[in-house]
Amino acid sequence: MGPITPGTPVGPLTGANAGPNLESWRYWWEFNRDRFLDLRTKVAATDGVRTPRTADDLLSSGAVRKNLQPTIEELSAHALPALFEAAENGGSPFLRIASLRALARIGAESTRTLDALVRGLADKEVSVAEAAALGIGILGIPESLHPLRALLEDETDGRKLVGGRSEVPWRVRTLAAYAVGLTGERVSNPHYRARAQEMLLQLLSKESARRSAHRDIKVAAIVALGLIPDFEFKAALGLQKYLSENWEREDLVCAHIPPAIAGLLKNAPPPERGRFVTEILGHLERSQKKAKRLLRAGYAIALGQLVRSGDPFEPQAVGALRAMAEGDSGKSPEAGLLALISLGEICGTGAPGGDVEKLLLERASARSGRVASRAWAALALGIAGFDQRARAAALSEDKDFISKMLLEKIPEIRDPEQAAGFCVALGLRSHKPAATALLRQLSEIRDEEHRGYVPIGLGLVQDSQATEPLKKALEESKRRQWMLFHSAVGLALLGDKSVIPQLLQLLADPDNDGSLVQSAVADALGVIGDHRTLPALGALLKDTKKSTSCRASAATALGIVGDPALVPWHARITSQFNYAASVETVNDFIWGY
Repeated sequence: MGPITPGTPVGPLTGANAGPNLESWRYWWEFNRDRFLDLRTKVAATDGVRTPRTADDLLSSGAVRKNLQPTIEELSAHALPALFEAAENGGSPFLRIASLRALARIGAESTRTLDALVRGLADKEVSVAEAAALGIGILGIPESLHPLRALLEDETDGRKLVGGRSEVPWRVRTLAAYAVGLTGERVSNPHYRARAQEMLLQLLSKESARRSAHRDIKVAAIVALGLIPDFEFKAALGLQKYLSENWEREDLVCAHIPPAIAGLLKNAPPPERGRFVTEILGHLERSQKKAKRLLRAGYAIALGQLVRSGDPFEPQAVGALRAMAEGDSGKSPEAGLLALISLGEICGTGAPGGDVEKLLLERASARSGRVASRAWAALALGIAGFDQRARAAALSEDKDFISKMLLEKIPEIRDPEQAAGFCVALGLRSHKPAATALLRQLSEIRDEEHRGYVPIGLGLVQDSQATEPLKKALEESKRRQWMLFHSAVGLALLGDKSVIPQLLQLLADPDNDGSLVQSAVADALGVIGDHRTLPALGALLKDTKKSTSCRASAATALGIVGDPALVPWHARITSQFNYAASVETVNDFIWGY
């Protein structure tokens, strides 16, 4: 349900009738990429362009706009009235869902938006009620607490909110739990945060006491607790207690606790981080029969967040991750591959050229062993370089031997998935000498799903010579949604928005109605567009002669363009998510909203 959104694990990420391919680096990337792309900042940047907002601005010194993010006046003129109308009277559930979601993302007129979302909870179409519950969290205002509590408790008030049903549907309750976490993260009031933590901890305990407890609700409570700042360590201690009491019989649920605790403690002083690291290391020393596969993946993710270069417990943690990377390929392959990523994250907190980086480079350059791990090791090196550069600790291009080695390997790689991984890794390291090789890969990789990652690498490298080839790739991909969307992302990273008229034409083209291409175009317009796209998108939404899918796609794009958050709401849930222990609501609902 819903469009392909940035981060949607689609296409060959799931093999035919085989379930998701968790050993593909692409699956990790789709869950975690938003922190590396930083699209909102790049798209909103004016780069010195004069973009006057009104005629009055032309007569004043206000003609230079600080950024291209829509103002409340522009949203009120071109987006909000049409979205409110479609949310109330759109007819199609698909259109109502898209409009409610867009209103929640934009967040303007918050009281009216909350009222619309609460009314949506009573919709006869349960899919609309689900969208409304999650939308309350995306909106993220203190007044959200009352309806969310009523939904979570599944008592009289909550059942009234969902139209007098005999119970609050479990999926609505699950999405309400995520909504509590999303709101608690944004609201600064410490009393709200404490109440939100209390609600979620009680929910976790209450659901465990039920014979028919639904694991999605418990996973949602755990992930939500990991979102809310926890200065008194109340949630972290509660989660640790739950883990120690339930890990043997609830491994799928408990597998989400280590990343959640790590998210709460990652900025804590070394002693607080070290206590949980020690607990993890002790658990990993047990036999694999006891330290279950899904939990091992969660522990691998957690160590990457908790350990910094120079910590007194760094050597032991690195040793444990190395052992996982080398020994888990059989029984716990996801844990071994995620351990490589965590090693890269730890490297990113230190100086370039350390022993762990050399180990990762050796894995990326290996001619034997598991082929899949080479791209993971390359990606880990990309993350290390990205974080070192963010700290102004990266080596200059002429001294960056790791990037040079990765670049030298590309001509030898025949597997398109591995080649695409190396392209992304070089992009993360912002290695401009790689631009020519990446452009060659744009021509040589024939598999569209893997070729789609080359524009990401080119955009991250920030070489202007890639602009025209990416425009050509987008033009040639009018019927191929994956390549179309990723070409637009690459152009957005390069600051080029000249393809917006072309994308608007594709969105309005009736030949694309109801197709994945139309959904991809809507998302492309969202990630590449700014305030200047609002009039055209608003006109499409209001045009009742257009198809429902066209209007809903326009609503989706309006929501993305008008979203003031620098990081998309879904990234707050999916970043560092233990997808090896995935549940229905994440795959079927989170990505769809």
